[in-house]
Amino acid sequence: FSICLLLKDDNDLLPEWLAYHWHTIKLRHLVVAIDPSSTTSPRRIFDEWRNFGLNITTWSDENFMPDFFLDGQFDQVPSMIKYEDKNASRWTPGAAVSSVKNALINITDLPEHLRDDFTRINNHRFRQSRFLTECTKHLQDHNLTWMMHVDTDEYLTINPTLRKMGIAGNVTVPKQLAKNSVLTFLEKLVQLNSKVVNWPCISLPRLFFGSVEDGTDIGDDNDNGNGDNAMQAPSYQNEFNMQRFETLRWKYHADFENFKLNKLPKVVMDVSGFPHAALSEYSSKHTPGRVFSIHRPNVKLCRKGTQMNINVGRKYPLLVHHYIGSLQRYMAREDPRRTIEAYNLKALVKEGKDDSFMATWFPNFVDDVGLETAKRLLSDYATAPVEVPNGPPHNDAPIVLPPDSLRTNTYSGLSICLLLKASDTPAMLVEWLAWHYHGSKLRMLIIYLTDDFSSKQRQELDGIIAAWQQLISMVVWTETDIDGGQSPAHQVLQSIPDGGLDSNDGEQAAQQRIRLLTKCLGMMQSTSQSWFALLEVDQFINLHPGLISKVEWRKLPLGSVKPNTSNFLFHFLQEASSVYAKGLNYPCLSLPQILYGYGPNDVGASDGTNTAKSLLLSKLRTIQWRRRFDDAAIRNSDALKPVILVDANAFREGGRHDASSIETVLSKCRDPKMMDVSEKHKFPFVIDRFVGNQRNLEIADRAETEQASNEEDKKPLDIQSTTDQPLREWIEPWVGGFQMAVEGGRGGLPDANKLLLDHLRGLDRIEEREAPLRIHAAYHDQQGGGQEQRIDLPPLVKKRQQQNHDGTDADVFSACSLVKDDNDILDEWIAYHYHMIGLRHLVVATDDKSKTQPTKLLDKWRDFGMTIEEWDDHAFMPDFFFDPNKHHLMPRLAKIKKNKERWIGDVNDTAVVEHVVREINRHRFRQVTFLTACTKALREQNRTWMIHIDTDEYLTVNPVARKDKRFDGSDVSIPTGIHGPNIILDMLNELSSVLPSARTINYPCITLPRLLFGSVEETEEGEATINGGRNSSDRGGELLGLPKMQRSEEPPFDVFDRSKFESLRWKYHTGYNDELLNKQPKVVIDISQIPSDDKMLTDDRVFSIHRPSMALCRMQGQLEMERTDRFPFSVNHYLGTFERFNSRDDLRRNRKIYDGKSQLREGKDDGWMEGWLQNFIDVHGIDTVASLLQRYKRSQE
Repeated sequence: FSICLLLKDDNDLLPEWLAYHWHTIKLRHLVVAIDPSSTTSPRRIFDEWRNFGLNITTWSDENFMPDFFLDGQFDQVPSMIKYEDKNASRWTPGAAVSSVKNALINITDLPEHLRDDFTRINNHRFRQSRFLTECTKHLQDHNLTWMMHVDTDEYLTINPTLRKMGIAGNVTVPKQLAKNSVLTFLEKLVQLNSKVVNWPCISLPRLFFGSVEDGTDIGDDNDNGNGDNAMQAPSYQNEFNMQRFETLRWKYHADFENFKLNKLPKVVMDVSGFPHAALSEYSSKHTPGRVFSIHRPNVKLCRKGTQMNINVGRKYPLLVHHYIGSLQRYMAREDPRRTIEAYNLKALVKEGKDDSFMATWFPNFVDDVGLETAKRLLSDYATAPVEVPNGPPHNDAPIVLPPDSLRTNTYSGLSICLLLKASDTPAMLVEWLAWHYHGSKLRMLIIYLTDDFSSKQRQELDGIIAAWQQLISMVVWTETDIDGGQSPAHQVLQSIPDGGLDSNDGEQAAQQRIRLLTKCLGMMQSTSQSWFALLEVDQFINLHPGLISKVEWRKLPLGSVKPNTSNFLFHFLQEASSVYAKGLNYPCLSLPQILYGYGPNDVGASDGTNTAKSLLLSKLRTIQWRRRFDDAAIRNSDALKPVILVDANAFREGGRHDASSIETVLSKCRDPKMMDVSEKHKFPFVIDRFVGNQRNLEIADRAETEQASNEEDKKPLDIQSTTDQPLREWIEPWVGGFQMAVEGGRGGLPDANKLLLDHLRGLDRIEEREAPLRIHAAYHDQQGGGQEQRIDLPPLVKKRQQQNHDGTDADVFSACSLVKDDNDILDEWIAYHYHMIGLRHLVVATDDKSKTQPTKLLDKWRDFGMTIEEWDDHAFMPDFFFDPNKHHLMPRLAKIKKNKERWIGDVNDTAVVEHVVREINRHRFRQVTFLTACTKALREQNRTWMIHIDTDEYLTVNPVARKDKRFDGSDVSIPTGIHGPNIILDMLNELSSVLPSARTINYPCITLPRLLFGSVEETEEGEATINGGRNSSDRGGELLGLPKMQRSEEPPFDVFDRSKFESLRWKYHTGYNDELLNKQPKVVIDISQIPSDDKMLTDDRVFSIHRPSMALCRMQGQLEMERTDRFPFSVNHYLGTFERFNSRDDLRRNRKIYDGKSQLREGKDDGWMEGWLQNFIDVHGIDTVASLLQRYKRSQE
């Protein structure tokens, strides 16, 4: 759980607030913005909690407020106070009011004596909304989930109405506040009732607590805690002053419906369920670029504040206790809204009394962490002074913000001067840029060209700069820029081999080094940059390899220092240099170099999937080059001195940037001869330097000439015989993290993967994965001015399939299907998916009780070019499945208790019930086992997209999106009319390859809501006719109430009978969110992206056919078809006629069940499905299609 917290002189409340939420909601990540006017620092408290494992990030206003606000230009702050605001006159008597609804106050129009107070309140609201916006984005960037924004006088707890009932739906309410109890309760509710509680934005009504204690007196902080009103816990009464605890002291609260005192709600949000643009794009037209309000951050996803009712526990299972506290506490803040009169109006509230539920958290917390730890974390609440080991003194000194807070521009982050040689390839540069942008928060780059670049090389460089300029501020220098052309640039490079530390290379070289460093440092200081380094393109800043398996460095947690997290190195650098400045030798940090190379089998090694991602990973030096050179030889080489990382702001001297400041910088750096890379407690950061399979030629040249100080430098360096696999596995996720970080709208660069691949291709001639399979090679005639002409292919011509290098078929769509007497609908199902999604590989398992076999039908599709495998149960089921005496070994997957009435009605015969359960359980076990085996088989054959649906289900585009002709939050358009081949596959590939849509649709496991179609048809006159009744038939529409429409002679129905096509015949469906009829969703998965350790592959069976992977797929109860950004595709599920429905031997299929579904008319299809058959004919010719779909032709009259 994460919390975004605004803090101002709250040290007296903070320890209890932290302890409570650490214990009850598993608070592990805290982002704090300290008010600039705060007079005390929370550092002592935070240090203790950091040591305990809480990840705390502290911000100042420079981290999230715009420049005009920082400069005091408050007239530019948008107005956030309304004329009719009922608080306006209370804040400042005589404030103007207006009858115009939602009219905003123009502060400059107010009388002068009112402006200061209103400006302060307006600034406060603006600062709140900006902080919550940026904090939420920050948490999204770090792939976190639950978060909320509450104050230190507010505590998240369980709704008291539910506590009284003891149950919320099917979820038991905890009887006390045990460890993580509130979080566990929340997650169970969301899993079962996500729609009811309004996931992912769950409103939290507030309940106001006054300062009345059991003696009906107003509480006074001068009470020593030993009087009649003191709250005491017998086990700890001698250890803690219980009167200090807000949650234990105050019991009386306002009425549940007293909105005047309880005020607007807060919210708890699952930020992983928010589209990345949700906090700005969907906030409000009045609040562009920031949340709508702290009470309702998103107007589309969050409920209105006026909808709150604590008594409706099923909608509002959690709430916030808001404690006013004592008068001394209340008046401690300088706030025009806080007066003694205002306090007295609230303090005496006694409309309800809390039970003892809240008091249970503290003894449970002490039992969990231990008494001594509790006393240390809550030292201010202890009855006797507590000595904090190795901690700072107990004082609340004025805030001293870390050096990072001095930055005031948009390039806050790391700055680098990069020495670029003409021999450095574009691929090397792009990987270097991506790594440092993602991990080190590279935001300003000076590229110094060390030698002459050809026009082609400069053109390539300009192209890279143009692509990255929107992310990183860049400037290119040549020797003229730093030296007036007095000395060749390559001499400057040689004089500064690594970071500019060597001072023994002659006076001339030293002067050259000073000029370059002076120029770079001056640029950093003039633009208010902070951290700065001088690197080459083969040098990568990284975490010390000895720390990758550690949970902390010194006392700082390393839980969030992971390569898949944006700016993971920079954030750790800020925190480490602030807390352990002396130990790191701030402001000049030394980064030892570690050399890496590769062996004969390392470079280009792929995971076998042949996807764009695997090709990308196989060519990145940061992942593949992980054989380490001998450290001792490196340390002894003058050519490989450590790199320095400097805080430029620490050396500002009135804006002067002369040689003396450079000398001051160097004087503050460690002696390189005194450094040992193994001392990770001193050097948590290192330089990974990638030099290939032997010593880099330039380094070797230096070692053999003037840079070599001894014979040892001239010897070849030893390299490890194997790859450092743990380091490689730890670092590999950075690519995915980088792609997420640069998604569209948050940083530009919408296709980072493509950018990297394009430049890698230039170095290694990598072939990017070819476009998705197209089977209509002859469809477009490129002759005759590019005019498209239809070419009818001969019947049953086997299409040429694209192939991988090993001869296997390339990127095709695959399906796993269980069939049972489905020959009457199987041809249409195959033809539709062949045409619409590029289905080319089909694995079929025929039920052993099927009366018909599909082999002959499938043979013609094999001749048409498809790969079709037919499995019997022995190919994938365990041996005990075939032994009736061992069926008890099957896992229990059928739940008769909740389904009995639907399955067998009023039958109570034990034998019948057991038989039903056994057969249904057998069926479900067969389903999940088949899907598991089929997935593994397709993955071994390098397949990508895979789906498991039945033959009465059709993958299509979400009908809500079709109506809008677009998907929410995406530029991918949805064509109307006749559909070209693979149209759904094309949209699927486009959405999954472009950020942010890939993240939003949950790639690689994309959920497909199902939509049930009944047996209501439409006549030519547009009237609906209910079919599938007791006298209905499947014969060509003769008895179906469709006399004219079905006998139309317009193509293609001059040849085919519409009434025989499930996808064309049925038009009326249930409501989009009718979970009872639509049932659980299906999924489409890119199986090439399933991690090898996912339980979907390692276990004997998938979790379920609706959610094969618990790790990759969404929870099943989170479906809203209106959310087309999350669910761009859906599945049409056709009930069909009663004859068809009842043809299977299935106890769950009967007339009662059918009649309950067949008469659906809650919605009507838009006709989008109509186009597939005609276009399938256009591509392949009427003769070919007629041969494939023989049974669907019109009857001869």
